[in-house]
Amino acid sequence: MATYGIDKYVYVLANTAVELLGTSPTLRLDDSVIASDAELITYLGDLSGDTPLDTSATENIQFVGWSLSNTYASSAASSAADLSSVVLSSLNFSDLSSSSVTNVYPVFQYYSVPAPYDSASPEAIDIDFPESPSINDTHTIGKVTWKWDGTAWDIESDLSTSQETENKLVRKALTRLPEPFLSGLKLAEDIEINGLTLNKIEDPTVANGYSEPVIWVVEDIDGWWTLPDSEVPDLPRGWGDGSYDAVGRFATRNITLTGSFLTQSPDDAPLARNALMNAITLIKTGGWLKVQETSGNPRAAYVRLQGTPLIASVNARGRHAFSIGLKAVDPIKYEFVDSDPNGYNYLTLTAAGDGTATGQINNTGNTEVPVIIEFPLGMATPASNALSYVTNTTRSEYFRIITGTDSDTRLEADTYNREVLEVQYDVVGGVIQDEDNPLDVSNGRAKAEVLPDWIYLSPGVNNIGIANFTSGDVVKILYRSGWIG
Repeated sequence: MATYGIDKYVYVLANTAVELLGTSPTLRLDDSVIASDAELITYLGDLSGDTPLDTSATENIQFVGWSLSNTYASSAASSAADLSSVVLSSLNFSDLSSSSVTNVYPVFQYYSVPAPYDSASPEAIDIDFPESPSINDTHTIGKVTWKWDGTAWDIESDLSTSQETENKLVRKALTRLPEPFLSGLKLAEDIEINGLTLNKIEDPTVANGYSEPVIWVVEDIDGWWTLPDSEVPDLPRGWGDGSYDAVGRFATRNITLTGSFLTQSPDDAPLARNALMNAITLIKTGGWLKVQETSGNPRAAYVRLQGTPLIASVNARGRHAFSIGLKAVDPIKYEFVDSDPNGYNYLTLTAAGDGTATGQINNTGNTEVPVIIEFPLGMATPASNALSYVTNTTRSEYFRIITGTDSDTRLEADTYNREVLEVQYDVVGGVIQDEDNPLDVSNGRAKAEVLPDWIYLSPGVNNIGIANFTSGDVVKILYRSGWIG
């Protein structure tokens, strides 16, 4: 029989500075403002390293009171008298501001599981464990289940503390998150509109002409964080109740970008205002709104200006508030690959000797997305009974070509706009010299079959293939992962 015990300990945070704030019942612990016993307990549960707190047992913390002494750290309370001798029973959190005490220390208790069992430990509970247990064997006493890990018995589940754990999580979620120390702002440079980076301190350069740094702050991007408007047609039943179940669609995504720019000198305000107006003049052509939602590549929507933007002066130093309406006709938020000027990922398939090749594309988003297919230069006209095609076998979609192109021309199929272009380039030795400046672009829709499948990518892995091409032909699939919300 192996015997272990559970001990109760009481601690004083001897190294925690306590600063009373004015006459309000609040205090500051390590730059975190605490306004209630619940917030204090949450704070204690987040501490590590600089206190005698064993963070592995923080789920069992219980706030006890306040002490005038900081010498009672790391000691076990063997009786109620030991505890009462250090805790000011007449002083609770709300009384701190009205007391004459200048130095107080928070006292809390927690439960830990020491091993081996020490019979001299206070408030010990004897537990009889099985002899010679095997790894992963369990032993349940009351509401507590223990598991043998090969060297010791560890608590696997404790239903008696589940409510305490739930309460701790709820209290922490409802506690105010302190502002970052000193700055008070989180300027992560995580938003960009048409090349202008926001949430940023922009230092003076020759290009911007500022005399001192300008701070760009975004307060909200309304319409970005949720689903766009939906449109579902209402088709009433002729002789019955209700309507027919009809397939709907997502409408345009309407976005409002609000924030401010703060200048150190009033002389820089006109320059900052002009930079903002240049970035949002998205009428003749649009631009990308990019938001760094997570690590990795940003998510982006192609937007145009909607309505009249508001740019208003707030104070004499040059602070301006702005509210800018934007419209994304394509409501999908796409992954924008920073390494590509147009933000695309791509898959390259090279036809083998039998004219086929396969590959996979992983759409890491949550909605289906279109692709752009670049066919090979000088593609040969396929036989009528063996048309060249690109397929997404995951969705059983096929896009077939019926007519080839000249040696300096290739077909480019855009499945979002449902168009096929025939693009002529300056080609030397079979290599395109300048892809951004083609010599000619014409309608190539007649070179594809009449009713093709306009290939899309489902969320997750998509299996892509080509067939009936000339050996060595290269087909390139351009894509971006996409999110609808």
